[in-house]
Amino acid sequence: MTVEQIVEDLKHTAGCKCYEPLPMDLLQAQEDKLGLRFPTEYRRFLELTNGCEVYYGHYRIFGFDPNRSIDARRWNQNDYWKFAWSGAADDYWCFGETAFGDQYAFAVGELSRAEDVPVYQLHHGSMATGSPWDESFLAFLENEFLRNARSPYSARERRAYEILGPLRLDQHVALVPPLLLLPTGDDGMNSQLQVMPSRAAMVCNGDLCVQWDAGCEQHKQVNRVEPCVDNNDLMRLRIIWAD
Repeated sequence: MTVEQIVEDLKHTAGCKCYEPLPMDLLQAQEDKLGLRFPTEYRRFLELTNGCEVYYGHYRIFGFDPNRSIDARRWNQNDYWKFAWSGAADDYWCFGETAFGDQYAFAVGELSRAEDVPVYQLHHGSMATGSPWDESFLAFLENEFLRNARSPYSARERRAYEILGPLRLDQHVALVPPLLLLPTGDDGMNSQLQVMPSRAAMVCNGDLCVQWDAGCEQHKQVNRVEPCVDNNDLMRLRIIWAD
């Protein structure tokens, strides 16, 4: 399928929201400011719909629009949420996500070297990734995004929609307790779910991951997790370790 065929299919899929096209000159201006050159098929997608949400907001591709609750450029600024991850997401351009915060991304270093670059998925609990999720943005659109728009293959995402219903662009789904704090082997399918602001959820996940990794190196045990507010009025999480 072509990008045009996929976008047309998305427009006729229940639970899908498309946007007005992004003029190419505005996209080029964004690339110039960022010092990046995006893959042709990604650029073409934005030229047809400047962002898209499918499965009632549970999967998203961000657009460039400073007036929108999530803008692709702002989302990728270090001081928005990536700072909480101590560099784990710095080498990626995150262009979309799942409702749980798994990021769809290009490796920034590959954008300058190749026209057609692979897509990675960064796990919401660790920002870790293995081999590329798809070989190209076009393959990602058809095999991941359109497929999930029609019928998500993830039982986790289906359960989230059944419990919480549609989501706004600025909302994430959070596991309670977080996945990192569950017993080994527990995939969270029986955990409680709650809606959180997207930025806060990404920051809190980063807080937990960084502290967890440091504590595990010292063989510490978790006593509890406490919420707090930082100097920028952002909600943060602090792990209290057992004595």
